[in-house]
Amino acid sequence: MRFWGKRRFAVSSNASDTATVSPDGSMTLSRLVKGERGRIVRITGGRGFISRLGTLGFIPGHVVEMEANYGTGPIIVNVEGVEIALGRGEADKIEVEPIAEG
Repeated sequence: MRFWGKRRFAVSSNASDTATVSPDGSMTLSRLVKGERGRIVRITGGRGFISRLGTLGFIPGHVVEMEANYGTGPIIVNVEGVEIALGRGEADKIEVEPIAEG
C-alpha cells in the first residue's frame, strides 16, 4: 500500500488484519481506560514509527497498562515499568487485546 509516496508497514503477532474494534476483542490502545491492561497485537505505520515504538518497548506480545486517558489529547501508558506519553494518533496505530483482571 502506498500513502503519499511513503510505504506503510505493519508489525503483527497474528496474520489477520483487524479494525479498530474487531470481532476477536482487540482494540486500539487509545480505547483502554485507566488501570486496564492489554497485550500488544499489532502496530501499523511507517518504518520510522515502528522502529521508534520498538525502542520504547512497544513490541507485539508485550503487556501495557493505561495510566492516564482523558478521552482527548495524549495518553500515558506503562510499558515494562516505564511510563510513556503518546499522542492519541500514535495510540490509534497500536492494537491491543484487553487482559481480563483476575
